[in-house]
Amino acid sequence: MNAEKTGSFICELRKANNLTQRQLSDMLGVSDKAISRWETGKGFPEISIMEDLARVLDVSIAELLKGEAIKDDTSSKEIINITDDSYNIFKTFIKKERLKLFGSGFIFGLILIVISLTHLFSPIYFDNPSEIVRIEKLNDSLVAVLDEKVAGYDIDSSTMDNDKYIFISCYKTKWYELFANKQEKIISLAKTSDVDFVSYYPSFDEGNKTIYSNGKTMNGGIVTLPRLIYNYWIVIGIAFSFVSLSVYWVYRKRYFAKNVFKIASFFISFTLSVVIVLLGKMDKVYNASYYLSGILLLTILLTFLVSLLMTYKTKTE
Repeated sequence: MNAEKTGSFICELRKANNLTQRQLSDMLGVSDKAISRWETGKGFPEISIMEDLARVLDVSIAELLKGEAIKDDTSSKEIINITDDSYNIFKTFIKKERLKLFGSGFIFGLILIVISLTHLFSPIYFDNPSEIVRIEKLNDSLVAVLDEKVAGYDIDSSTMDNDKYIFISCYKTKWYELFANKQEKIISLAKTSDVDFVSYYPSFDEGNKTIYSNGKTMNGGIVTLPRLIYNYWIVIGIAFSFVSLSVYWVYRKRYFAKNVFKIASFFISFTLSVVIVLLGKMDKVYNASYYLSGILLLTILLTFLVSLLMTYKTKTE
């Protein structure tokens, strides 16, 4: 097999069929630079497109490998050589495809595992303190008794207007719900004399909610802001979806159009996933990692389904 001879033969056949390199590349789904490399002998068509190339140029695959038309009087030795060349190309192709498949599968699997673990271990904050925490006095100390549903907690303290505050929040995780040995927890907060108010956050309907007071009256409430700006996620998803779909529409007849459409399908899936996952929770989401990981998992699923539909459509055309 001679790459230069085959390239020259491809060039000859292309011109005989009145095709430019760009036209041939669009028909095969490759770049015009790839066609140029083939014709100059600097590259060789992969076996995956050999059948399409032979069909477009109206020759057999064996003739492409030989680099010339096969005559009726071709010797059996030449035919054996062509067959051997075909077999060697096929082995090389299979090896490359296996390496590509293994590499992409490993990376995709690693990403999926990281996202899944993030989703399982991300905190899901409770918004109703009456269900999961109560403050009690134990001798001269304050303690928080946490319900068995609580996987963990955050505690902060501060002083405002000479009043001493302790802020507490409680959360669960999907991992804790599924696998943990659940039991009540007793947390020491501080000496009773060192605390004026204990507030629970986030309490979505009322801002921070006072769950303990040493007799003082709080002047006004303290409102916490959500920790996610999900509207931005939707805007970003829509913007990238529009841009990628516009690029696809402009270059829909080019060899890279399918890849552009796959990128567009990812952003469309992401936008839909944001709406689906956060439906009814737009003003109540405090745990970014939990919801974002869920959105990404749903995005991957939707993108995979779109890819399957594209593959099925291609096979049925």
